[in-house]
Amino acid sequence: MPIQNNWSGPERKEFPPLPEDTYEVAIKDIELVQGKAYKSEEMVEQLKFTFEMLEGQFKGRLLFKNISPVLSAGGAGKNPANFNLIYEAVYRKTPYQDQLKTIDANVVNGLINKTLRLVVKEKTSEQGNQVNKIDAFMKSKSVGPALEVRDEDIPVIEEDKPIDLKNIPF
Repeated sequence: MPIQNNWSGPERKEFPPLPEDTYEVAIKDIELVQGKAYKSEEMVEQLKFTFEMLEGQFKGRLLFKNISPVLSAGGAGKNPANFNLIYEAVYRKTPYQDQLKTIDANVVNGLINKTLRLVVKEKTSEQGNQVNKIDAFMKSKSVGPALEVRDEDIPVIEEDKPIDLKNIPF
Protein backbone atom coordinates (compact mmCIF):
# COMPACT_ATOMS: atom_id res chain seq x y z
CA MET A 1 0.00 0.00 0.00
CA PRO A 2 1.48 3.43 -0.88
CA ILE A 3 2.36 5.96 1.82
CA GLN A 4 -0.32 8.60 2.32
CA ASN A 5 0.53 12.31 2.08
CA ASN A 6 -0.42 12.90 5.72
CA TRP A 7 2.48 10.83 7.08
CA SER A 8 4.52 12.93 9.50
CA GLY A 9 7.41 10.55 10.21
CA PRO A 10 8.57 9.34 13.62
CA GLU A 11 7.58 11.32 16.69
CA ARG A 12 10.29 13.24 18.51
CA LYS A 13 10.81 12.01 22.05
CA GLU A 14 10.46 14.66 24.71
CA PHE A 15 12.31 14.33 28.01
CA PRO A 16 11.62 16.41 31.10
CA PRO A 17 14.53 18.65 32.10
CA LEU A 18 17.09 17.21 34.48
CA PRO A 19 17.20 18.66 37.98
CA GLU A 20 19.92 21.31 38.38
CA ASP A 21 22.98 19.41 39.56
CA THR A 22 26.47 18.20 38.63
CA TYR A 23 26.52 14.97 36.60
CA GLU A 24 29.29 12.50 35.71
CA VAL A 25 29.28 11.96 31.93
CA ALA A 26 31.31 10.44 29.12
CA ILE A 27 31.83 12.11 25.77
CA LYS A 28 29.97 9.66 23.55
CA ASP A 29 30.42 11.40 20.19
CA ILE A 30 31.67 14.59 18.55
CA GLU A 31 30.42 15.69 15.13
CA LEU A 32 31.26 18.66 12.94
CA VAL A 33 27.98 20.50 12.23
CA GLN A 34 26.74 23.85 10.95
CA GLY A 35 25.14 26.06 13.60
CA LYS A 36 24.30 29.68 14.27
CA ALA A 37 27.12 31.85 15.56
CA TYR A 38 26.63 33.36 19.02
CA LYS A 39 24.18 36.31 18.85
CA SER A 40 24.12 36.10 15.06
CA GLU A 41 22.25 34.47 12.19
CA GLU A 42 25.55 33.59 10.47
CA MET A 43 26.10 29.82 10.03
CA VAL A 44 29.49 28.58 11.24
CA GLU A 45 31.21 25.25 11.85
CA GLN A 46 30.67 23.90 15.35
CA LEU A 47 31.54 20.75 17.25
CA LYS A 48 28.41 18.95 18.48
CA PHE A 49 29.30 17.11 21.68
CA THR A 50 27.09 14.22 22.79
CA PHE A 51 27.46 13.47 26.51
CA GLU A 52 26.10 10.28 28.12
CA MET A 53 25.12 10.23 31.79
CA LEU A 54 27.08 7.54 33.66
CA GLU A 55 25.37 7.33 37.04
CA GLY A 56 22.13 7.50 38.97
CA GLN A 57 18.55 7.46 37.79
CA PHE A 58 19.47 9.29 34.56
CA LYS A 59 22.19 6.79 33.55
CA GLY A 60 22.25 6.44 29.75
CA ARG A 61 20.47 9.75 29.07
CA LEU A 62 22.12 11.99 26.49
CA LEU A 63 22.90 15.70 26.64
CA PHE A 64 24.12 17.79 23.69
CA LYS A 65 26.14 20.98 23.33
CA ASN A 66 27.39 22.76 20.22
CA ILE A 67 30.76 24.38 20.75
CA SER A 68 32.93 26.61 18.60
CA PRO A 69 36.20 24.85 17.69
CA VAL A 70 38.22 27.93 18.64
CA LEU A 71 41.07 27.92 21.13
CA SER A 72 40.80 30.99 23.29
CA ALA A 73 42.25 31.76 26.69
CA GLY A 74 39.63 34.44 27.14
CA GLY A 75 40.53 38.02 27.77
CA ALA A 76 39.70 40.90 30.03
CA GLY A 77 36.35 39.94 31.53
CA LYS A 78 35.86 37.06 29.05
CA ASN A 79 35.71 33.34 29.75
CA PRO A 80 37.85 30.84 27.87
CA ALA A 81 36.14 29.06 24.99
CA ASN A 82 34.11 25.98 25.93
CA PHE A 83 36.47 23.68 24.02
CA ASN A 84 39.32 24.75 26.30
CA LEU A 85 37.19 24.05 29.36
CA ILE A 86 36.29 20.54 28.17
CA TYR A 87 39.92 19.83 27.26
CA GLU A 88 41.08 21.05 30.65
CA ALA A 89 38.42 19.03 32.50
CA VAL A 90 39.41 15.85 30.66
CA TYR A 91 43.20 16.19 30.56
CA ARG A 92 43.61 18.40 33.65
CA LYS A 93 45.72 20.93 31.74
CA THR A 94 45.00 23.67 29.24
CA PRO A 95 45.56 23.11 25.52
CA TYR A 96 48.21 25.85 25.65
CA GLN A 97 50.30 23.73 27.99
CA ASP A 98 50.48 21.27 25.09
CA GLN A 99 51.38 24.20 22.81
CA LEU A 100 48.31 23.63 20.66
CA LYS A 101 47.48 26.55 18.43
CA THR A 102 44.75 24.89 16.40
CA ILE A 103 42.36 22.03 16.95
CA ASP A 104 42.90 19.08 14.65
CA ALA A 105 40.87 15.89 14.28
CA ASN A 106 43.23 13.91 16.53
CA VAL A 107 42.74 16.35 19.42
CA VAL A 108 38.96 16.31 19.03
CA ASN A 109 38.67 12.54 18.53
CA GLY A 110 40.95 11.98 21.53
CA LEU A 111 38.18 13.34 23.77
CA ILE A 112 35.68 10.60 22.78
CA ASN A 113 34.96 8.18 25.66
CA LYS A 114 36.69 10.48 28.16
CA THR A 115 34.81 11.37 31.34
CA LEU A 116 34.10 14.70 33.02
CA ARG A 117 31.37 16.35 35.08
CA LEU A 118 28.79 18.78 33.74
CA VAL A 119 27.04 21.44 35.76
CA VAL A 120 23.49 21.44 34.40
CA LYS A 121 21.06 24.32 34.94
CA GLU A 122 17.46 24.87 33.87
CA LYS A 123 16.45 27.78 31.65
CA THR A 124 13.44 28.92 29.66
CA SER A 125 13.84 28.48 25.89
CA GLU A 126 12.78 31.09 23.33
CA GLN A 127 9.61 28.99 22.85
CA GLY A 128 8.84 29.24 26.59
CA ASN A 129 9.75 25.63 27.49
CA GLN A 130 11.91 24.59 30.44
CA VAL A 131 15.14 23.10 29.04
CA ASN A 132 18.59 22.19 30.32
CA LYS A 133 21.70 24.26 29.76
CA ILE A 134 25.20 22.92 30.30
CA ASP A 135 26.63 25.69 32.44
CA ALA A 136 30.15 24.45 33.30
CA PHE A 137 32.63 21.62 32.84
CA MET A 138 34.57 20.04 35.72
CA LYS A 139 37.15 17.32 36.22
CA SER A 140 35.77 13.82 36.60
CA LYS A 141 35.74 12.27 40.04
CA SER A 142 36.70 8.93 38.50
CA VAL A 143 39.46 7.88 36.14
CA GLY A 144 36.92 6.37 33.77
CA PRO A 145 34.27 3.70 33.53
CA ALA A 146 34.96 0.53 35.47
CA LEU A 147 36.56 -2.23 33.45
CA GLU A 148 34.77 -5.53 33.12
CA VAL A 149 36.98 -8.41 34.20
CA ARG A 150 36.04 -11.83 32.94
CA ASP A 151 36.93 -14.97 34.88
CA GLU A 152 39.04 -16.24 31.98
CA ASP A 153 41.18 -13.07 32.20
CA ILE A 154 42.26 -13.80 35.78
CA PRO A 155 45.42 -15.93 35.88
CA VAL A 156 45.25 -19.12 37.91
CA ILE A 157 48.30 -20.29 39.85
CA GLU A 158 48.48 -24.04 39.94
CA GLU A 159 49.76 -25.47 43.19
CA ASP A 160 53.10 -27.31 43.29
CA LYS A 161 54.09 -25.94 39.91
CA PRO A 162 57.27 -23.78 39.79
CA ILE A 163 57.07 -20.34 38.24
CA ASP A 164 59.36 -19.87 35.23
CA LEU A 165 60.74 -16.34 35.81
CA LYS A 166 62.19 -16.20 32.26
CA ASN A 167 58.67 -16.31 30.74
CA ILE A 168 57.26 -13.38 32.68
CA PRO A 169 56.70 -10.59 30.10
CA PHE A 170 58.29 -7.72 32.06
